[in-house]
Amino acid sequence: MQQNVETATPMHSPQDPATGAGAEATTQRPAPLAIVTTVIGHDQITSTAQLVMGGFVQTVQRTWHRCGRCSWRSTDPDFIAAENRLGIELAEYMALLDFPSRVADMLPRHPAPVLGEAFRAAMAAVREGCRG
Repeated sequence: MQQNVETATPMHSPQDPATGAGAEATTQRPAPLAIVTTVIGHDQITSTAQLVMGGFVQTVQRTWHRCGRCSWRSTDPDFIAAENRLGIELAEYMALLDFPSRVADMLPRHPAPVLGEAFRAAMAAVREGCRG
């Protein structure tokens, strides 16, 4: 599983199809954007900061995993360590976001497949016992 994604990707837009022969070719660059995404699961939280500037995309991601009932850990560097790539303002913003552990706590656990199978077998045995 890839946890710390760091990319610098040039973005190119295709030429306008209405550009005819002899016309000057132009490429349009996307408007500068800062994109912030947080994906919250019961046992994992992933925050991603993406900066689109001058046709290049810089992406930094940090993932935390639950280790115990109230503890979380991440082996990824802090967002502030990527300030030279994201800019100090976006890196500080990401560092100051509240950690959404309470949202993760309210989400139900995904049942383990083995427990799910055992539960189905037990329910089938109960149904058989009720029939006969």
